[in-house]
Amino acid sequence: MSVPAWQVINWTPVKLELLDFQRTFSSFKHLGTTIHADAEQSDLRSGQAVWGMEHDGRWIGVAFEWAEMTNHIVALSDPMQVLSNITLVAADGARVDDGQRIVQLNTAIHELDWQEQIPSRRPLWAERLAA
Repeated sequence: MSVPAWQVINWTPVKLELLDFQRTFSSFKHLGTTIHADAEQSDLRSGQAVWGMEHDGRWIGVAFEWAEMTNHIVALSDPMQVLSNITLVAADGARVDDGQRIVQLNTAIHELDWQEQIPSRRPLWAERLAA
């Protein structure tokens, strides 16, 4: 499944208690990664990534933009701009504020192996030499 990043915010909003979210995100699967390269501007690549899963019959997910800082080193382009259809609530049902929500979403992304989904630019022979 390859999902455009912007679609995540169009999925049905899902409320998750903070502890449930923290347990759930380890089950997120890679749903798609786009890669763009602008040879006129630089050799560095950028793109978007989407991760998610089906939860109680509905899809939940996160999407974010990434950029290559140097060859083989990628990072979130803007950690404050993570798209998600997840609304986090505390154990008492109170909505988690936006600042805490973005921290939780970034923590989840940090736990995922999203960088591994971006193919190396090294030629196959270089991969073999490194092994």
